[in-house]
Amino acid sequence: MRYWVLVGGFGLLVLLGYTWFSISPANNDEPAVESNAYANSTPVLASDSAVSAVEPELPVAQSLIAFILSAKTKDEFDMFIFDQQTKNENVVLSAYTRFASNYFTANSRRYAVDLFGRYIEYKIALSTQDVDIDSYNVSPNDIMATLEARHDIRQQYFSQHEQTYLFGDDSAIDEQAVERLRIANSTGLSDTQKREAIFEQLNTLSEREKTPYQPTINMHRIAQIKALHDDETSRFNALSAEFGSAVATRLMDTWAQQEKWQQRVDSFATFKDVAMSSNKTAQEKQTLINTYLATHFTDNEIKRVAVAVKYN
Repeated sequence: MRYWVLVGGFGLLVLLGYTWFSISPANNDEPAVESNAYANSTPVLASDSAVSAVEPELPVAQSLIAFILSAKTKDEFDMFIFDQQTKNENVVLSAYTRFASNYFTANSRRYAVDLFGRYIEYKIALSTQDVDIDSYNVSPNDIMATLEARHDIRQQYFSQHEQTYLFGDDSAIDEQAVERLRIANSTGLSDTQKREAIFEQLNTLSEREKTPYQPTINMHRIAQIKALHDDETSRFNALSAEFGSAVATRLMDTWAQQEKWQQRVDSFATFKDVAMSSNKTAQEKQTLINTYLATHFTDNEIKRVAVAVKYN
């Protein structure tokens, strides 16, 4: 599950990279691992092009491959656990052991099963300790304390080397999210300064890291273009350069419609002010206003214009 923390009134989302599927411990008397007993594990490493370790839908491999620890391993473990459709740790571990026997070489298989087993134990430890993040009541200090507690649990089950591969991406996302939260909670910045600082930080992310925020980033950029360019030609050219002519055309049409609507609302507001300041009776004033509305607006538009005038 990934936690999306709403920052202030900006409509920006702070993404905290915390993904896990619940696993229930088996009924046994074995204590949880209390120390980092796996620091000397010897994994097989890989580049980003590492062979996928989990493909439970495939038949037995004709030739065994080496299990390779990579940045994809955590997602592959999670997907395997999810596919088992059970929360019993022994059932899930047995299923992975059978899978590993069918796909991995003997030496790497032992490490794969051992790592997978520790990953299950780690997830059980997470579920039994208060390392959740309350996305409705957060502060940078509270989140940092939670992340540190989670890091301490990881230390009990994985070597630093393994943590880099299993949780490196999540850690980077968490740090970035905390930084945005600090900006949002800063008392020394105005709302406008906070908004600009947060978007500046978002724009420093890699293309992959930007993906969850891209719609928000795009809308912010579009608003900037609209504010920077007063004439329609300049706006259209700037929008086309960044988003393509089709998007630019749709936005220009939308803005033109919004401008026409605002002009109609303004005209009604002016008429209403004049009517209300006249010497006519209250009933006569209301009749004039109702007649204007019925003449210039549809029934649905009358509902909208009433709200627009009230909050303009």
